[in-house]
This record gives sequence, C-alpha cells and structure tokens, in this order.
Amino acid sequence: MKTNAKVSIIVPCYNVSNYITNCLDCLTKQTLENIEIICIDDKSSDDTLKKIRNYIKTSKDKRIKIIAQKKNGGVANARNAGLENAKGEYIGFCDPDDLVDMNFYEVLYKNSDNGAADIVKGISTVIKLDGHKEIVDTNDLIKQNKFNHNGYFWSAIYKKDLLKKNGILFPKNFLISEDLVFLIQAVSAAKKISLTNKVSYFYYRRENSLDSEMLSSEKLKSSVQATQYMLNFANDLENITAADYDIILKQVRDLANYLSGKKLSCKADKEQISNLFIWIYENTKNKESFKRIFKKRIYKAVKNNDLNRIYKILFTKNVVYKLFNILPLFKVSYFEKDYIKISLLSFIPAIKIKLYPKKKKIFIFGLLILVIKG
Repeated sequence: MKTNAKVSIIVPCYNVSNYITNCLDCLTKQTLENIEIICIDDKSSDDTLKKIRNYIKTSKDKRIKIIAQKKNGGVANARNAGLENAKGEYIGFCDPDDLVDMNFYEVLYKNSDNGAADIVKGISTVIKLDGHKEIVDTNDLIKQNKFNHNGYFWSAIYKKDLLKKNGILFPKNFLISEDLVFLIQAVSAAKKISLTNKVSYFYYRRENSLDSEMLSSEKLKSSVQATQYMLNFANDLENITAADYDIILKQVRDLANYLSGKKLSCKADKEQISNLFIWIYENTKNKESFKRIFKKRIYKAVKNNDLNRIYKILFTKNVVYKLFNILPLFKVSYFEKDYIKISLLSFIPAIKIKLYPKKKKIFIFGLLILVIKG
C-alpha cells in the first residue's frame, strides 16, 4: 500500500455510538483499499470514542485514525481538524450515521481522470424517517452550470490541493449550513468537475439530526450567516456571469424559504428571518434578478421595507376550528394576494378580507355577494 492514500475520508463523530460501527464496517470494506479513515471525536459524552478504539483494536485496521478533540467545537471544527491532518490525494466526507455504496470511493477516484478533476461527484439517496427513499441526481444540472452543485456535498470527493491552495475550510462554530459555505467555495475554485451516477451516498434523516424539523435559535443563526455569506460571495466574485449570479441567488432564496418553513422557537426568530429577506433584497446587485427569482408578494414587501407584511406572508398559517375537535366548522387562512380568507366547513368560501393596501375590502361569498370598502 502506498504511503499516501488516494482518498482521505473524514468522519466527524459526536454521540454516534449507535451508528459508528456500521459506518466503519462500510468504509473499511470499500473496494478502494488505499484510503485513510479519519474519525474526529468531538468530545462525545457517550461511548463513541471507546467504540472507535475497540474497532481499531479488533479489526487491526491501520487505515483508521482518531483525532480526539479536547472540547466540543461543532461539526465544522471537527471536519476542519480532519482536513488539517488528511494525507490523501482527494478528500471525502462521510457522516457517521450514513452509508455509501461499497465501491463508492473507487468509482469516484477512477472518474478523476488520473487526478485532473478538482471535484468528482456521484449521486445521493435520501432515506426519510418513514423509510422512503428519494434519489437526488443533479448531475445534468451541473453539466449546464457548475454552480448548480448545491447541497449534498458528501456525495463527492475534492482534490486536496484545490482546498489547500484556496484556503477552503468549513466556517467555524456553525451548527448547520456550514456545508453550503464550504461547497460554494470549492465549486467556484474548481476548474474541472467530473460526474457519475453509478454510485450513491446514502443520507439517513434522523429525528435528532441538525436538519430536523425544529430549528433552534442557534441553528437559525448559523443558517442566516450561511445565507448572507453565499450572497456576499457571489457579489465579490470577479467576472461572474449573470447566469451564475442568478443560480446562486436562487440558492439563497431556497435557503431563506427553507428557514421560514421550519418550526421556530420564538417570535424573535421569525422576525430575524423576515429581516433576512430585506437584507437579501438590499444586498442583491441586480434588483431585477430579485424581482424575477423571488415571489411577487415578497418583492413588493421588501421593496417597501415592510417588515410586518413580510412576517404575515411567511408565517400566517391556516387555522381550522372544529366542533368537538372532529367536525370542521371554519378555516382561517392567509390567501395568495394578501387576503385573510374564512371558509365554512374548511372548504366553502365565505368571507375574504383584503389586508393591503390601506383600504380594506371584505368580500362575502355564496349566493349573495356584498362588497364593503372602508
């Protein structure tokens, strides 16, 4: 075996005692033997570190290395520690509760065109909580424009020299969305990207994962910072094309929309997201791009710096009132064109109240239609 591995696989570990053995089994049995597996224990409070050490002792696999962090610093810092110690020609990332095809790294490495490719990407398979599998293959989009390489960063390997020469690391102290910051830097610096749909990374959604339905204030802060970083990065890119800029702006929009769809811990977090939309508008170089890419209602609201209206658009939800918690009596919902709509029995349109502009309009539906202006 060569001294330097072809691929270094970085595995950040924190309280993953239930999963780490399966992950190590998968990685040590890869058809590409010339690899190194770097496990960074981020000061786990369970027996994760003990299981890794026992695995090495039992398997006698010298390709596995351990970095034991002195304090818990988060997944971004853990991955950065792996990057600093990686010896491989390429770098791969595998979360300890995920799996990959048994020939995953061999196929990716063989598609590197003898080391000419800066990034080699496969596809992803998302296993949801109910066991349903969803294949994510964005390779055709990436062929059209490399900036379509958005998300699912662990489905690829990255040339170490690319990362080192461009100082590409994960942003420190990020709890979530740190991969998007890493990825946009790597993709921007890459000259050659190779793609294959022959192997897949298997991403398992967990109830307690960082990508869970509930978003804490700390996670929200990280994602807001990531959103702002991505747009600032696009603004600072030299010779960026209009098409490239629009793709990144769409990713910024998607991340902002993603945040607004999460369960948030307090009203202040919702207000922070509302302010984020205003920030995006104010910092978008081409306002016509914003108008084209974002929803019309949001565009009007941010253009007028109307924080309250943005808040209502993003966070007013349907409320169904039921008799004995069974029979639906009526439903109150926020309508598409800035209306409050009240429906009898949850589906028969009854009253629609226009909230914007200042002149309020009330429409009463049914056999009798009455319009009141006030």
